Amino acid sequence: MSSTAATPASKPWSSTPILVACVIACGLIVGAVEWQTTGLVLMIALSVWLGMSHQDWGLGLLALTLPVQTYLEVGIQSGSVTLTKVAIWSLLGGWTISLLRSRQRVLVDFVTVSLFVLVAALVLSVWNARDGGIWIGETYRWLATAIISCFAFNAYRRGGSPLPFLFCSLAGVLGSVALSLWQVMFAVGPESFQVRGFLRAYGPFTHPNQLAIYLELTTLLFLALLIGPTGRQAIDGRWFVSPRLRPLWALGVASGLFGLMLSQSRGGMVGMAAGIVIVGALIVPHIRLSLIRLAPVGLIGALALLTISIGIVAAGVQTFANEESLVTPANFAVQERLSHWTARRCATTSAPPRRWASSAMAAKTRCPT
Repeated sequence: MSSTAATPASKPWSSTPILVACVIACGLIVGAVEWQTTGLVLMIALSVWLGMSHQDWGLGLLALTLPVQTYLEVGIQSGSVTLTKVAIWSLLGGWTISLLRSRQRVLVDFVTVSLFVLVAALVLSVWNARDGGIWIGETYRWLATAIISCFAFNAYRRGGSPLPFLFCSLAGVLGSVALSLWQVMFAVGPESFQVRGFLRAYGPFTHPNQLAIYLELTTLLFLALLIGPTGRQAIDGRWFVSPRLRPLWALGVASGLFGLMLSQSRGGMVGMAAGIVIVGALIVPHIRLSLIRLAPVGLIGALALLTISIGIVAAGVQTFANEESLVTPANFAVQERLSHWTARRCATTSAPPRRWASSAMAAKTRCPT
């Protein structure tokens, strides 16, 4: 009677460590020639890998790049790009490879459809665009937003965790508000940001209004998580309304509101108030359903209002460019915005504008004819 010795099962061989080592080695070799290229290669490799295997962590990486994209750029010095742009398109490249390998179909929700409708409206507005560069930039921003919305919906629908994105967003808010507080306390910024004896905080961005926009979008998310959904969604673990995490969301709400106050952005405060009303309405089941049904009508109305507003603003800019306007305390805010818009229209490549321009001087400057 013969017996055979049992051989232990061999461990399956994985090529992932070798692939990671090769990517890092290539990045270091290229970085010996140009250090910025090292960051570009590593950022692309990391984002593609996350887009292929861990889409939820890819969204967390994207949330971390948003506040620092003004200060940190990667690429060759003559053509540097922001970390956010590199992360977005590298994540989408990795996600595309993942979809082709798994033969999965792309899931689309109502938010994504609405954003693509807005992109289509922007594309159709090209015939009336007075500045092709500004039109391309605005269309690109909304197109990227729509694609990332679709990417996030697919990632979370297929079991991804929102926690990486939420924690990274919280870190971004806390860092931005801390930097804003430092700017206000020590008056670190241009003199044109001085209002009512205090500096308007701008955080890691170039303008207080940009900081306000960032805080609007993130703070309302934390507010929705702090309040928590009702009905069957309250027991859905993917919504992360656990009492253990609510102190973090409360910290995000308090920090965001404080940072918005430091920015002194009136438009940001109006937008935050409107967002709070909408979040409060969405937690009521029957109101939430009514809003979803009325959303297409609201979208059409918003597009119509936007079209009319663009025409009015364009007419105002043209009038301001051709006529002298007396700057008074009552119309200073309006004249300041028109001055910036007029300066953008009149800018030439031979004389790039200064980063911090005086609004009072710009208000008295006409476009060259």
